[in-house]
Amino acid sequence: MHARWKIGIVAIAGLTLALNASQLLAEDTSTPIFSKQTTIWVDKKTGQLFIGPGKGRSPIIFGVNQEEIERQVEERTQQRTREAVRAAVAETQAQQRADNAALQNRWIRSSQPGPAT
Repeated sequence: MHARWKIGIVAIAGLTLALNASQLLAEDTSTPIFSKQTTIWVDKKTGQLFIGPGKGRSPIIFGVNQEEIERQVEERTQQRTREAVRAAVAETQAQQRADNAALQNRWIRSSQPGPAT
């Protein structure tokens, strides 16, 4: 009977751990790691790296700029949309020309006098 209690306690602890695992994460995962941008500064004369700006230091930027990625995605989406609209308009115009030609041929044939009987 003592072993059954141990198994029950372990099962409850495992279930509790599984249900609350998202709260146990050690780091903030709300923002992906690769979306952060880091800047360090390098002294042009000595080559030393610094975490802050200063006289004679040039910035070096690592990582990605989330706003730039979003801008590029939006630009590509708009470009693809414009291309799709142009293709749809061209297709509609081609179909309209074909329909007009067919109607003209039908009208020409119907307006011609038939053979005399």
